Amino acid sequence: MAKKILFAVFGGLAFMGVILMSVGIAMGGRVVDIGLENGRMVMDTGSEEVDLGAAPYWLAGMNWRAMSRLADWHGRGEWDSATDMEYAKSGEVEVHAAGEAHQESAAEHSVEASAVAGAGAVNQAALPFAKGEVQKIDVEIDYGHVKIVEGDEFGLSVAGSQYFTSEFENGEWDIEFHSELKSIKPVTEKWDELPRFHDKNGNDVTMEFTITVPKGNYEVDASLDLGLLSVKGLDVTQLELSNSVGKMEATNCKAAEADFSTDVGYGEINGFSGKQCELKVSVGSIQFEGEASELLKLNCDVGAIKATVPAVDTYGYNAQVDLGHASIGTQQFNGNADTQKGDEDHDRPFFDIECGLGSVEVKFK
Repeated sequence: MAKKILFAVFGGLAFMGVILMSVGIAMGGRVVDIGLENGRMVMDTGSEEVDLGAAPYWLAGMNWRAMSRLADWHGRGEWDSATDMEYAKSGEVEVHAAGEAHQESAAEHSVEASAVAGAGAVNQAALPFAKGEVQKIDVEIDYGHVKIVEGDEFGLSVAGSQYFTSEFENGEWDIEFHSELKSIKPVTEKWDELPRFHDKNGNDVTMEFTITVPKGNYEVDASLDLGLLSVKGLDVTQLELSNSVGKMEATNCKAAEADFSTDVGYGEINGFSGKQCELKVSVGSIQFEGEASELLKLNCDVGAIKATVPAVDTYGYNAQVDLGHASIGTQQFNGNADTQKGDEDHDRPFFDIECGLGSVEVKFK
C-alpha cells in the first residue's frame, strides 16, 4: 500500500510538471522553470521570477486553488477575483511572435494597422464580402481585448498601434495579431475590466478588437493568449473559444457544437444552448451554465470545472478520475474511478468526464 501511495504522489507531481511545462510553452514559446516558494508557484523566465499564485492544496497543504484564479469552491463557494492579476503585477509576461516576420503587403481584403506608435484606430464597419460567402471565422490574437458580438452584418473595429491582418480567402475570414514586442505587462487590476498593456518602457500598447458576426451556418474559432475574450449573443453552427492567461466569457450563445478551453485562465459560460459541448481546463477553471442536449464533455487536468445544467429524469455518464474528484448531482467519483452508465448514442444527455488532479462538478438546477 505504501508503494502505491508513493507512486501516486510522485506520479501526480510528474503529471503536474508536464502540465506546467505545456503552460510555459503556451505563454512564452519555450519551456520555463516553475517551482514552489513559500507555498506559492513561481515561474523563472530566465530574466526574472513571476509569481503564479498559491499552489493547490494537494501540493502545498492549502485550500483548493490553482494559479490564484481557481474558485475556492471547497471553502467559500465563490469566485476569488481579488487575486486575478496578482501574478501579473510581479513582472512582465513574455509574448513571442509566432512564425516568420510579417510581409509588407497584404491580401486583397486585408486591413492593417501601422506598427508606428500613435497610428490610431482602424474602423471598418462593413467588410467586402457577403454573408453567404463565409464558412469560417478564425481569430488568433496574442494579447488584448477581443469582443465578438452578434449583428446584422460582418464588421471589424480595431483600436491600437500594433500590426495585425484581416484576410478573406476561400470562404474563411482570418484575423490575426502576433506581437513583435519582446515583453508586455498587464496593468489592469482585474480581467473583468478592459485590460490595458504596457511595453517595457511604459508605453500603452493595448489592442482592442470588436468583431461583429450575424446569425448563420458557419464556424467561429477564436483564441487569445493573454487578456479578455468576450463573446455575446452568437448563433452559429460551431463555436470554439480558447484562452491561455486571462478571462474568457461567453453569454447567451447558441451552437450545435461548442468547445471552450483554457490553460491558466478562467472562463465563465452563461446561457449556452446547443447539442454538444466540451469544456477543457489545464490549470485554470471554467464555470458553465447552460444546456448541451446530447453530450457534455468535461476534461480537467489540474484545474476545476463547475457546470450547472437543467434537471433531467434520466441521463448517461462516463467518469474517469485519477487523483482528483468529480460529481454528477449527488453521485460522487473519487480517485481511481472508472464508471460508466449507458452510452452517448442512446442515453441523453450524456456526461463524459475525464479528471486528472482537479475537480469536476455537475449540478442540476
